[in-house]
Amino acid sequence: MKRKTRNKIVVTVLLLGAAAVLIGGTLALILTAGTWKVKLKESQEKVCNKGWECSGTKYCCNQTITDFFKVYQFENLFAKRNFPMAKAVGFWDYQAFITAASLFENQGFCTTGGIDMQMMELCAFLGHVGAKTSCGYGVATGGPTAWGLCYNHEMSPDQGYCDDSYTQWPCVKGAEYYGRGAIPVYWNFNYGAAGDGLKVDLLHHPELLEQNATLAFAAAMWRWMTPIKKKQPSAHEAFTGVWKPTKNDTLSKRLPGFGATMNLLYGESICGRGFIDEMNVIISHYQWRWMTPIKKKQPSAHEAFTGVWKPTKNDTLSKRLPGFGATMNLLYGESICGRGFIDEMNVIISHYQYYLDLMGFGRERSGLNLDCAEQAPFNPAPKKDDEQQPTGGQKPSG
Repeated sequence: MKRKTRNKIVVTVLLLGAAAVLIGGTLALILTAGTWKVKLKESQEKVCNKGWECSGTKYCCNQTITDFFKVYQFENLFAKRNFPMAKAVGFWDYQAFITAASLFENQGFCTTGGIDMQMMELCAFLGHVGAKTSCGYGVATGGPTAWGLCYNHEMSPDQGYCDDSYTQWPCVKGAEYYGRGAIPVYWNFNYGAAGDGLKVDLLHHPELLEQNATLAFAAAMWRWMTPIKKKQPSAHEAFTGVWKPTKNDTLSKRLPGFGATMNLLYGESICGRGFIDEMNVIISHYQWRWMTPIKKKQPSAHEAFTGVWKPTKNDTLSKRLPGFGATMNLLYGESICGRGFIDEMNVIISHYQYYLDLMGFGRERSGLNLDCAEQAPFNPAPKKDDEQQPTGGQKPSG
């Protein structure tokens, strides 16, 4: 591991005295006493290089994901993904996950804070992934939490998910924007935004998310790390504690934690509806998309979880505080959050806790603000007369 130190040139100008005298139309500048000092000051910020996986930032000085998350653990978490009844046999694997993660580790994805926070964020992110790609059900062998990464795309889409009102990312003739990926992407505007973030033309080629596992994981990580709107945290920021809720967030019960990640990712479809099953499933997977804020001035799910995000006063009043709950808020918004403890939210939480247990970390360390049942959604669905805004991976209402 190489460690670099950045140098800064600090110029200190000390002008002890000066007088300007205008004599006979001539301006004479008299320096009665002047001293110029130039100092070279060495900054103490350290950046580290760890080869292909992480380099060039302070986050790389922490352990990388491959240091604490091995192939056997991935296989244990997603042991049934290649069973004959699964719908994406042979698609998902550890190498695709690690390759995708290497694009975001230098931004803090699972490299923020100490090893405890790093493992918690990994479990939180995979909790969302497992819950959204599971084909398990209550009486399935091992239960629903054992069947993560069973799907890689929506099996029977009833529409093409094209909204022509988004002129920035207009629908492409022949393209279908149904759900695909590790945290499914829906609608043309979400494919367009993710494609811009990843420098891949997903607007013209949305099918790439069901053809390339690395890209499918990367799209989910981009969503995790990117705020959906200005002044909102990303799911990453909401979970890691970087985000500081505003007074409005606190009043809306949006506080840092896993619950906020569900709010950010799924919104009112899961949050603010009570302890619904869908929310609990996601939480269960966690108790094991992540790196990209959905909007400017919002944290990513990664930032919301790891504590990087500092909630505003409005966030605090809206009960949006760093933690797993904030990641749900950022990733799903009002589709899950602010709706009480609805099933969909409970499912996500269950996956999170399940993964924490499998990793040997324990569900008792799930963190504060686990749910988003009473959080005000970061990104509520627009009213009919309002201009619509991109909403990350969640489907717009209507």
